[in-house]
Amino acid sequence: MVDDLRIDTDGKASDEMKRRNYYGDLDHAADNETSYFQDRIAADEIPYFVIPYKTKKQKEKFNKYGWSVGILINFDTNEFIYGVVADTNNKRKHNTVGEVSLYAVWNIQKKLKDKPDIQDIPTEGNYGIILYEKSAPKDKWNAVASQKPEIMRNKIYAQGRKCFTGDGKCLNKNKKLNKEKKVK
Repeated sequence: MVDDLRIDTDGKASDEMKRRNYYGDLDHAADNETSYFQDRIAADEIPYFVIPYKTKKQKEKFNKYGWSVGILINFDTNEFIYGVVADTNNKRKHNTVGEVSLYAVWNIQKKLKDKPDIQDIPTEGNYGIILYEKSAPKDKWNAVASQKPEIMRNKIYAQGRKCFTGDGKCLNKNKKLNKEKKVK
């Protein structure tokens, strides 16, 4: 469970992101890239997750999730969004998954209007993140990462749905959660 989402804006800087001064993210650097996709995806266009680590050994352990799909669930509203593991981070004090792309936050909180800047987004809540180990396509999204964001989002949704319902080739399926929480 995650009670406070952290927002990430790494990756490609979309035109909208540049125009809006990185949505107020003071940590965004001009050369920011995601660990797994470099500068091919933008945080305001693709739902993604960040894997935290504190040691090199932890980073190696968590690499099994690179490019994998997962689901972010808002248990207060039963909203959810599928995403992809796109980045790692060893600079935060947190040691739990809970940092997600700006796009994921905008879409998990349906009450948000007009895609607000980071400082205007409430991040407290009752969230869950499930990552499906080694669930990435064989090409690790290379076929869609440089295409229109809608194409990649549709592929992420399709792959995530397979894992979540237990129909995909994912190493950790969780049908018990599906039944207990009745998430769509």
